[in-house]
Amino acid sequence: MRPLIILLFALVTHAALSQDHDWWAKNVQWDNQSSWTTYIKFKPRYLGPNALPIPELSDGKVPSKSSLSIESQSHFMKGDHTYNTLLRGLYEVMPGRIALEIMWIPAEYAVVSHELKTERNVFWRFYNNRWASGDVFLQTYLQLLKPEGRTMGLMLRMGHRLPSSTMLGAARFTDAPGYYFDLSSAFKLPNRFNFLTMAGFYVWQTNSVNYYQNDAFLFGVGLARSFGAFKLEASFRGYLGYWGKGDDPLAAALMCNYTTGEWQWRLGVQQGFLDLRYTTVNVGLKRFLHLNASSK
Repeated sequence: MRPLIILLFALVTHAALSQDHDWWAKNVQWDNQSSWTTYIKFKPRYLGPNALPIPELSDGKVPSKSSLSIESQSHFMKGDHTYNTLLRGLYEVMPGRIALEIMWIPAEYAVVSHELKTERNVFWRFYNNRWASGDVFLQTYLQLLKPEGRTMGLMLRMGHRLPSSTMLGAARFTDAPGYYFDLSSAFKLPNRFNFLTMAGFYVWQTNSVNYYQNDAFLFGVGLARSFGAFKLEASFRGYLGYWGKGDDPLAAALMCNYTTGEWQWRLGVQQGFLDLRYTTVNVGLKRFLHLNASSK
């Protein structure tokens, strides 16, 4: 029995130590001089699900109430199971006109297979790391046109990603700046349905010496309807990058919100396509705040 235990321990130890610098150098075909950071692929297909996320679909209206929220997200694909917490804070600067939002993932836990780590060129020193924290996102909402007739308004959203994440070496985040701009609107349809639209562009800094940034066309469409305290929304959105081969994430999502008093529960599921290979389940809780006297 003891020889068997020793053999198993030796095999486990060998497997843990086999992902060394030589393994990494052979995997990425290292040129013996470039930094390991240049071998991480700054594309949605080769990163964690929260590295370059697709912005959510908007309805053409600036959020009407300040709020704080917490969400729990689970992302699944073959070889990668990721779990994270998402924190949001929104403040209406001028009710119905301007609002600011901050978003951050304080903790992400991921279990990734050897095959995916190899595909993503994970640096050997980060091979066994499972915990990470994300970049901070800042979003500004500006109401350009107020709702009128069948149109629910036109809104400009400006999003900025601040490089504050960890675990670049594990291919979880990019720890690099980025931004996006989009216009959104909605149109009233029969039977109290609303047709949602979004169009803009999405830009992120890369680690390539040939292309310092990747530019993408951002888009989205959806249908939404309220049933008393419930609101259902189905959407299809994504962006198409300039590089190609890994930078075209698409997603179809179904979201349900339930609002009671100053609280809102959120439950959603999302299926990724093309270069977003994850299925995501989202559960969240929001607390509305009265921070502006005119919003009461």
